[in-house]
Formats: sequence, C-alpha cells, structure tokens
Amino acid sequence: MSDKLNQDNITPTEEPTESQEAVKQDAKGLWESLRRFMRELLDIRENTDEEATKEAIIADIPFKGHTSWILICSIFIASIGLNANSTAVVIGAMLISPLMGPILGIGMSLAINDIDTLRRSLKNFAVMVVLSVLTAYLFFEFFPIQDESSELLARTAPDIRDVLIAFFGGLSLVIARAKKGTIASVIFGVAIATALMPPLCTVGFGLAIGNPGYAIGAMYLFTINTIFIALATFLTIKLLKFPMVRYANSAKRRRIARIASIVALLVMIPAGRTFYQAFQESMFKKQANEFVNETIGRYKFTDGGRYLDNFTSIKYNKGEKPVIELVCMGNEIIPANIISTWNTMLKEDDDYKRLTNTELHVIQGSQNEQVDQLKYINELYESQKNQLSSKAEKIAFLEAEVTRLQKNASQQKQIPFKDISAEAKANYENLASLQYDNAVITDFNKTDTLTIFEVKWKQGLASSKIEAENKRVYEWLKVRLKDTTIQLRGASK
Repeated sequence: MSDKLNQDNITPTEEPTESQEAVKQDAKGLWESLRRFMRELLDIRENTDEEATKEAIIADIPFKGHTSWILICSIFIASIGLNANSTAVVIGAMLISPLMGPILGIGMSLAINDIDTLRRSLKNFAVMVVLSVLTAYLFFEFFPIQDESSELLARTAPDIRDVLIAFFGGLSLVIARAKKGTIASVIFGVAIATALMPPLCTVGFGLAIGNPGYAIGAMYLFTINTIFIALATFLTIKLLKFPMVRYANSAKRRRIARIASIVALLVMIPAGRTFYQAFQESMFKKQANEFVNETIGRYKFTDGGRYLDNFTSIKYNKGEKPVIELVCMGNEIIPANIISTWNTMLKEDDDYKRLTNTELHVIQGSQNEQVDQLKYINELYESQKNQLSSKAEKIAFLEAEVTRLQKNASQQKQIPFKDISAEAKANYENLASLQYDNAVITDFNKTDTLTIFEVKWKQGLASSKIEAENKRVYEWLKVRLKDTTIQLRGASK
C-alpha cells in the first residue's frame, strides 16, 4: 500500500516536467527553423561569385575608346532632355551612360586594399567628370535655347532623399554585381534612380550661363551620389568578405592597408557630415511646412485677400538665418498683431524648435501699393514661368493675377472728386472749372500712373494772378490728396 502511495505521489510531478521539456524543445526547434529560413532568405554569400564580380567592376573602370564616345553621346542626349524638360529623354540617356564603373572601383579597391585599382579608379573618375562637364558646357554654350527648365533646376538643391537614394541604389547595384549571373534590370534601374548624369549636365549649364550657384549645387548633388554609392560598395564588399589583395612585401601590405583605411575614413567623414546636414535641412523644412499650414494656411481672408501657397519660399540658409517667405495678394492686409503672434510661435512654440532663429517675411500689399504688387507678380511670373511650363493651370492662375493687379493699379488713384471740386469752388472764387484724369506713363524702364488736374480761370484774370492761383491750388491739392506726384495745368477760360 505504501508503494502505491509513493507511485501516486511521483507521477503527478513527473508529467509536468516532461511537458515543459517538450515545450522547450519545440520552441528551440521553431527558433532554429526561423533562423535557418531568415538566413536562406537574406544570405547573399553562398551565391556570390567573387572573382567574376571583381573582374566585372575592374572591366568597367577605364574610360577610353568606345566608352568615352558612349559617355559623350549620353551627355548630349541628357543635356537635350534637360533643356527640353523631357523626363523620358533624360531617363534614356541615363540608361546608356557608363558612369558607375569608376565609382564602384573606388569602393571595392578600398575594401580589399587594392591600391592599383584605387589609383586607376580615381584617374578615370576624374576623366569622367571633366569629360561630362565639358561636353555639357559646350552644348549649353552654343545651343541657342538656354531655358532654366524644371528638370535642370531640380538638380541644384539636394536633400536627404538624394542621400538615401544614392546609398540604397549603390547597395542594390553592388549586390546585383556580386550575384552569379548579374541582374541586368537592377543595373539599369540603379542608373536611373541614382541619376549621376543630370547633375553633371547641370554643372555644365551653370558654367555656360555664368551662374556658379547652379554649378556648385549640382556638383554637390553629384558628390553626394558618388560618396554614398562608393560607401555602399565598400560596406557590401566587406560584408561579403572578399579576399584582401596580398603583397609579397609585408611592410608594403601594411602600408597599403593603412592608406586604404585612411582613405575610406576620409570618405566616410564627409558622407556622415553630408547626411547629417541633409537630415537637419529636411527636418527644418518639414517643421517649416507644418508652421505654414498651421498659420497662414488656416488664416481666413474676408475682403478679397489671397495667399499664394505656390510661392511660399522656405530657405534653410546654412550659416545664416533661415527665412520663411509668405506671399499674399489683394487689398486685404493681415493685421500686425496676427503676424506678431506667428513670430512668437516661431520663437517659443516647442513644436517648432528647429525654427527658433527663423525670420518670417510676409509680402503683402494694400490698395496704395498695387503698383509694387504688380511689379512683384510680374517678376515672380517671369522667374517661375519655365518651371511651370508643364503646369498650365498655374500659368493661367498667374496670368489672371497679373490682369487683376493691372486693373487695380489703373484704379488705385481714384480720388473723391466731388468733395475736391466743392472745396475748390469754396476756396477759389475765380475758378471757372476743374477736371482730372489718370495718365499711364513710362520711361521704358518702369511704368507709373500719374494724376493730372486741369483748372480754368474766369476771363479777364491777369496772367500773374493766374500763375499765383495755379501755385496755390497745386500746393493745396498735394496736401489735400497726400500725393506729391500730381500735376496741374491751368489757364484762363
């Protein structure tokens, strides 16, 4: 009986222990299966052909003969496409351009300590840049049409998205190169996505029209693309553990490894700095757009005013104060206390910490400033016309705005003639008649509207008296109308 009790006592404790062990084994098996699946899914080492990859990259480095002419032709095609604002033509040019070779060579040679390949890559990279810029410069210098198309201007202001596109584009390209049986479609796609050629064409355009700002901005974008494609290549080759180049002289091997490491570090430092700056600018513009949407974007105009959201200007201005410029048109003025509130939001609101030092400029006009508005909108229209060439509705809107402001400008000097004539009759007993009109005049540099009064005096009035009366009326009208530009003509009836 005691044995039976002992058996009864042991069995319940052993069953849970065995169940726990079984659960642990099942969980361990599940984890191993999941890890094996993820390794098979993401591991690229097994299907990598190291020798073929190195040979393919090295073969694409030189620029001579056929490759040089292909590059020149593709630059011409891209320049024509940028000039004509044709995205399709630019894409076609990028598909045939051989720009990637030296950049991949730089990244790979740094990763495997191949100083000879690095030297060849840098030399051919310099040849590639000079030949591309020179070709684009010659095209834009001698081609009669030099419009600043939106395709060209889009390559003068890089941001964080360009950094990410260049890095992941370079990553996908070198992975495709490393695969046994290179994936051609990936190479073509990366050539389009990273867009190395359009910035070089824009550099040539900026030099041709004498605008160094365009050239510097475009070269900055090209440099970003180059650095991050080379960085992606470097990291991928290191991850795949390509064999390092061996040198018979151990001292030389160590020296070359040290040089390669220093060069790689020098490349990564500006890459990190560029990414940080692009990230800061991107976050600034994000908060600035949020600020605009929360302020003037919600402001209710009640008397014909209009906010031109298409012409909001957000300038990061590295090294200087950032600026947010808002453009309003119409006779309605946003009250000063509202603008002051917006400035306070910029300085103190925790939601806009990146905008603390930003200056807010609100460009607007009243009925007495319509001529200035007209000048501004005309200049704005001309500066934006090429960028908006594919957006007919925006051009139509601007043309309607110009027409409206021209109409307002011609009416801006309407005066209370009934009151003026009554006062003139009471003040000047010899006055026979009074009339006025607005005259639009130009000196071919600017156009202005003048108010011209004409007075006629009673017959028999001496010429000296008429001259004195004309002077009195003229001084009175200037003070009465608060306008020193008026003109007066006077004679006897």
